Amino acid sequence: MKTHLLALIATFGFAAAAQADVLFNDTFAFGTAADAGYHRFGTTNTTLAVDGGDLDFAQTSGALARSGAYKQFASTDLAVGDSITLSFNVTMSVPSQVNHIFRWAIGTTPSSSEDLASNTPFGSGTRQMFQFAASGSTTAGFGQFVAGSSSPIHNNSGTGTQITGFTGPASLAMNTSGSVSLTITRTDTNNYSIAQTAFGTSSSGTLTGAGYDSFNTIAFGVNTTSAASFSLDNVSVAYAAAIPEPSTYVALVGLVALGLVASRRRRA
Repeated sequence: MKTHLLALIATFGFAAAAQADVLFNDTFAFGTAADAGYHRFGTTNTTLAVDGGDLDFAQTSGALARSGAYKQFASTDLAVGDSITLSFNVTMSVPSQVNHIFRWAIGTTPSSSEDLASNTPFGSGTRQMFQFAASGSTTAGFGQFVAGSSSPIHNNSGTGTQITGFTGPASLAMNTSGSVSLTITRTDTNNYSIAQTAFGTSSSGTLTGAGYDSFNTIAFGVNTTSAASFSLDNVSVAYAAAIPEPSTYVALVGLVALGLVASRRRRA
């Protein structure tokens, strides 16, 4: 019976370690932007292409503010304790200004999967996005519409909700390369914890009253009408289910052990 129990414990241990599920990992080694599922928003004077293993977005002067690229994926719901992680590498060339120079977001938008003329998904309305930004200003790190150290989301009514306890990196230069890893965990029905490492700076915070659990969109963009560009690589989204407490596994092992004892008695 010891052998059976050891095998069972090993099985439970493997199950606990195998909770994470990579939904997609885009390296842009071949094909087009559309092949990888990426499309433009704010299409005035903008281009989007795969080149040399990167996804390249560029715009010329006269582009719409908040232009960029987005991708929709199979809708993923977060139960309490579940988390979703967005990771990517980026190189950007954007004008230094008080407003944000580069944005990233993950959340839910209406199904479209095509180039969009508007500033979706960074506008208000039916979309719900956790949005973050890095600024070229000497006074701003993270924020959304104005310089600041907090980072709001848009809820389904289009109003901003603040994330508490969240800070960002120092101001970024006009030409910057770096990586971002953002993890959002649903802590209860309407609340989330947020942990992020962006351009070498780590931070965490909480968001209360968000009240939604579905994710189907990632987005990247710039907030300027001037010439700007960015290149993305190793873009991935991973889902992790809540891992039961160790006491849960102990209880399960105990139940199975009792079952094995009963089975042996019946055979005897």
